[in-house]
Amino acid sequence: METKIEEHKILLPVFNDLLKKDRRLKEQIKDWPFLPPSSSDGSVAEIKPTINDTDKISSVFQKIAQKNHFRIEAIQPDENLLSDNSKYLIIRITMRGKFLNLYNFLIQTLKIPYMAHIEQIQVQADQESEGDTHKISLKIWLEIQ
Repeated sequence: METKIEEHKILLPVFNDLLKKDRRLKEQIKDWPFLPPSSSDGSVAEIKPTINDTDKISSVFQKIAQKNHFRIEAIQPDENLLSDNSKYLIIRITMRGKFLNLYNFLIQTLKIPYMAHIEQIQVQADQESEGDTHKISLKIWLEIQ
């Protein structure tokens, strides 16, 4: 019985820390466009952007980048897939920031409901600035209507 009490004393701070992180993440993503609304039965409706929503999509990535201390240099849709009958939109993102912040950026990006997958991540040491700043390039696939 004593060992159970000790285990609970050790695990309680870890549990509380995870709850705080979960609340912060929910606070960060509550104003993202295209988040799936909850229906009355608790299920989640699927909302996907259209090919015309590239500005809104760009603003979502801008917000995620800012919250993770990255400076976006470019967000470009891949013109090869910009057709009316494509089910995917490829976005190329170039940004600068600390490599250690990339993990949280990726976790938050992967929580976007219409995120298909990340095809490519390139990380280069930033020659233009001092410190641990890196140039990061991403190729991201998004599902669209």
